[in-house]
Amino acid sequence: MSVADDKQYYAAQQLNTALFADEPAQQVPSYGTASDLAALTAEGLYDYYQMMIQNDQIDIIVTGDVDEAAVLAQWQQAGFEDRLTGRPRPFYQHHNTNQYVEVSEQQALSQAKLNLGYDLPVFYRGNHYYAALVFNELFGGSPLSKLFMNVREKASLAYYASSSLDTFRGVLKVQAGIDGKNHDQVLAIIAAQLTAIQAGDFTDDLVEQLKLGLINDFESSLDSQRTFAVQALIDDLTQQRVTDTEWLWQIQSVTREQIIAVAKMVTLNNGFFLSGVTA
Repeated sequence: MSVADDKQYYAAQQLNTALFADEPAQQVPSYGTASDLAALTAEGLYDYYQMMIQNDQIDIIVTGDVDEAAVLAQWQQAGFEDRLTGRPRPFYQHHNTNQYVEVSEQQALSQAKLNLGYDLPVFYRGNHYYAALVFNELFGGSPLSKLFMNVREKASLAYYASSSLDTFRGVLKVQAGIDGKNHDQVLAIIAAQLTAIQAGDFTDDLVEQLKLGLINDFESSLDSQRTFAVQALIDDLTQQRVTDTEWLWQIQSVTREQIIAVAKMVTLNNGFFLSGVTA
């Protein structure tokens, strides 16, 4: 119920609803819906728990300086055994509508939210994946990006402007906090940044700085046990594994031509505009 009070998050959820209009399951946030929770009973919850323990795929991930044989013996005492299960589908292919549709809503707020959803058929560790990571940094994923530098800093048209990749569903999203009266101008200048990348309007020096930023973030993450645990789960779900050395090589090998190619795969599909109530 508190989502409505967080306008930035609310706008992001509304964009999700628009982006995945043909697949309701993709619209549901990780915490579920209030209506689904209301229908739960203690008996139904316990029955589901029993089914999960007996039938579902279970990944047990242990990190740290441990005695592997002892840990394995402890988990075996819990009664878990190897089992054949249907593997969950880790990817969802977003449907590209090839047209822009925007939903607008008004609320009592001072800063308008413009959220844009693009089709980008690039998936985790698939074709174009590493080039897409660098492209996103160039478009709006870093303080050196075109959205940050040109929309926020130079044009002063946004309080914030950034982009993010969802390579498990094949979409790219842009989030911007703006003055509502500048809606059309912001929409145009965001589109101009994408067009500039598609035309190769960026320097090789900037690309190298963006790669260095990605590499620094990656190497910093290697100090986190949580990162190792999450990565182990993703590797198992996707049945893909890449060594640290290969990841670094892939990022360093991305060319400007590959970045341009990814940019040309981007198609604006949906928008959600949350603006203040006009007097």
